[in-house]
Amino acid sequence: MKLDDAFKRGQEAAQSMVADLDGFMASRFGHIKGAYLEILAKGIREDLSQTDHSPILAARAQIAVFNENVTDLQAKMLSEIREYMREWEEFDQLVGVDQVASVVKARLGDLEPDLRTSGLDLLIKHADALKIADDSWRRANPRLAEQEPLEPYW
Repeated sequence: MKLDDAFKRGQEAAQSMVADLDGFMASRFGHIKGAYLEILAKGIREDLSQTDHSPILAARAQIAVFNENVTDLQAKMLSEIREYMREWEEFDQLVGVDQVASVVKARLGDLEPDLRTSGLDLLIKHADALKIADDSWRRANPRLAEQEPLEPYW
């Protein structure tokens, strides 16, 4: 009976911790995905009218910077989350579990590939327009086009 009660209290504590983490992440970082994607979309739209460089190569640079920013974001978020969840981590240490770290890792592990995939989806949506803009730019700027050949992306 005593073990069942302890197990139930442990489950309740874990559920409370996860709810606290999810609430914090939603309130603090809920807007991040949309903001990052809007910055990328704006950059790609600007690349469509690029006159100094190949629009496709400019868009490739945009996605590379986006991916670097996503990597940096995860480290920044982890720092903030760990600070916010400090009391829960102290509780974890007190009861001898490592639940907070594993839940935080799982939540952040889901974020990065989701954001990267959404960024690539956005780039793909603009692929036809970028190709048309790049072809036009290459016809209008043959000397610059020679200096910026389109190599395979991967």
